[in-house]
Amino acid sequence: MTLVEVLGGLALLAAILTGLFTIKTRSARQAQLTERRRLAIQAADALLSFWWQDIAKFPRTGSGDITGRPGLQWRTQDVRDDRAQSLGGQVVRLDVFDRSTRGADALLASVEVVLPVELIHETRVHPD
Repeated sequence: MTLVEVLGGLALLAAILTGLFTIKTRSARQAQLTERRRLAIQAADALLSFWWQDIAKFPRTGSGDITGRPGLQWRTQDVRDDRAQSLGGQVVRLDVFDRSTRGADALLASVEVVLPVELIHETRVHPD
């Protein structure tokens, strides 16, 4: 073997190893993001289940930390939807963010819920 062939083999080996490490890093990062999204979806489901028990306490506009899920925060906001309003509903959007990442907050999950307006008003007028 000549020195050129040895150097060519080393360069090829280095390129293959670099590619493998890059793929492994991206795969690990994607797995971590997938796990954070799974946790965010579970948290959103738990929040919606809790809030749905008493629609009067459903926060139509609000935000807060998610207990037991470090770095995750929720936010709700009214969404204008003429079709839902014509049927007597109010659309509320729940977003779950990851605040543990550097830079901008990462939106992990988002759910839009239609609340019956008459039940909201009834329970607010006549609290238990």
